[in-house]
This record gives sequence, C-alpha cells and structure tokens, in this order.
Amino acid sequence: VVVVGSDKDLMQLVDARTVMVDPVKKMLITPERVKDKFGVGPELMIDLQALTGDSSDNVPGVKGVGPKIAAELLDKWGSLDAVLDNADQVTQKKRRENLLGQRQEALLSRQLVTL
Repeated sequence: VVVVGSDKDLMQLVDARTVMVDPVKKMLITPERVKDKFGVGPELMIDLQALTGDSSDNVPGVKGVGPKIAAELLDKWGSLDAVLDNADQVTQKKRRENLLGQRQEALLSRQLVTL
C-alpha cells in the first residue's frame, strides 16, 4: 500500500506493508525513515504526537514536551500509557508536574491524532 501525503499524521500508517510518499520532498517514507526522523517507529507516532501536541491541528499535548523529550520518554517506558503511569519517576520537576497535571490532555490528544 502506498499513502501519498506530506502530513506527519500519516506516518502512523507506515509499516512493513505500507509506505508513504511525500510529494513535496519527493521522498519515500519507510518505518526506518520515521524512526530516524522522530526517534520512534511508526507504531509510536500516535503516542509521540499525543505528548508533543500539534498547534496547527489544535492538539494540546503536554506543555514543555517536544519531539526529542517525547521520544526519550517513549524509549524509556514504551507507550503513552506507561509514560503517564510512571510520570512520578521523571526527574525533571517541571516535566514531571506537567505530565502528572496534563494527563487528560495527553489522553485527549491521543484520540485527536489517531486516524
């Protein structure tokens, strides 16, 4: 299957049988390319976007969590649910407070970014 588009939301659809073609950059997006670009595979793109949010799509995410931090958290705990369940173990105080205090926003964000 080939998905044509340049929106990162579509990267959650990429897998061993589905590739994405970015017509703007004239680039083939494979699972490896998603991981190289975002630090997580396509199977975690929904969770990454739930943490980071997307202002252009009105997705709140968790304040102060960008793609690099989201990838680190997902690498450590494996899923959005596990990140939120272990938020009290995050050593950076403000990040810990944001994860604990914005749990519902992160869960809502996951629903909003899921295709």
